[in-house]
Amino acid sequence: MQYHVVKNMIDDYESLEKISAQFHNRVVLNQKKLNEIRVKQFQSMTGNKPKINVEKIREKNQEHNLKEKAQLAMLATEMNQILLDKIKILEEDKLFKDKEARQEKALLEELERERKKQADDAQLPVVNTDSLVPLLVHVDMLLQKQELTEKQKNHLKAIRQNVMASITAI
Repeated sequence: MQYHVVKNMIDDYESLEKISAQFHNRVVLNQKKLNEIRVKQFQSMTGNKPKINVEKIREKNQEHNLKEKAQLAMLATEMNQILLDKIKILEEDKLFKDKEARQEKALLEELERERKKQADDAQLPVVNTDSLVPLLVHVDMLLQKQELTEKQKNHLKAIRQNVMASITAI
């Protein structure tokens, strides 16, 4: 009985080997047929009378590249203009700050002239109020800010009155 089992196993193995060889041959044959079909397709696309015009595709690609470059140039121009506008705004802001500093200086000079005039009118000796005038100017500038609350504005007005009283008393 063992002999029959071993012989059957050998026969099964040989039949599997034959089936595997046939399968392999069919796969190779099908791959060759597929390759031939692909070669024919490629030749029909690039031959004397191609179905696909490679030159037209190349021209369209070049047109696309030119359009893309033109769009990038337009975008770069727009971004440069935006950047220039931002720089101009920053320069104007600096000019405004410089103007604000000049106004502060002019206000200080005007206050000093007014103080000297009041001192001359009262015929009082001129006393140096250099320490109070900058405080007064600073309070005046803070009062001009719009984001202050009413309570803050009232507090600054009281400070201004006290500083003015101190300047006048001198």
